Amino acid sequence: MENSMKQQHETEDRNILIFPVGKHPYNGLHDETLLSDTIRWLIVGSFPPPRYVSFGGQLRQRLPEGDMDYYYGSRNNAFWSLLQEVFGQNWSLDAADKEIPKHLIKSWLRKHNVGVVDIIQTAARRGNSASDSSLQVFSTVPVGGILPLMPQIERVFCTSFYVKDLLIKQMRVDPGIHALAVDPEDRRLLHVELEDMKLDIYTLISPSPQAFKSLARDPLYRANPGAWPSLAAFRLEQYRRALLPVLEKEGLKKPEPDFT
Repeated sequence: MENSMKQQHETEDRNILIFPVGKHPYNGLHDETLLSDTIRWLIVGSFPPPRYVSFGGQLRQRLPEGDMDYYYGSRNNAFWSLLQEVFGQNWSLDAADKEIPKHLIKSWLRKHNVGVVDIIQTAARRGNSASDSSLQVFSTVPVGGILPLMPQIERVFCTSFYVKDLLIKQMRVDPGIHALAVDPEDRRLLHVELEDMKLDIYTLISPSPQAFKSLARDPLYRANPGAWPSLAAFRLEQYRRALLPVLEKEGLKKPEPDFT
């Protein structure tokens, strides 16, 4: 019996892995727009890939060619490419000097009242994966509690269901949700009522390459897969649908879809 218990504890010990904790490189910087009283649209992500973060007090590694030193700046992340297409912009994303698109994106965000933040402040990652499923969260940014301080916000865009779930969990505690309803025409859209404000929360399709693994099972895509020439075109069209209020209320011209 004693040997059996000992073997069980040894097995459990082998399954408990300790990973270094890293702090978010951008959250809280003075030049970001999260707390601006002009923000009407808020983008909420999770946590950067391992190469963007200083773990365990070590210096962050130098970013490889093609990465932009900003939110969702990984060369493997299509987020800014999708927004560039939706809003008909040219942010020079292919420029060798990634400070150029970074400057253009930040200027555009400020001009059109868009804030950006990641909901996780400190975390560890299992292995070298950039997926949300690899995260061990140690602390978060209280986005849910901050929202009532910015009642002018109309829509929050979460970059994954994982992020949306964290945000809703925060909001249930502080400030408290009075009502929450899934839009009858779009399961990704939530209508939320707080004590003194109403807002929408839209869960975007993940901009990572891994999104395509499950995208073919999306109910909307499965209902009419022939309507889009590719999964990439389907994802782009869903971004257009989610961001339509920004296009309309910020006075932006709606680009014509191009699936070629």
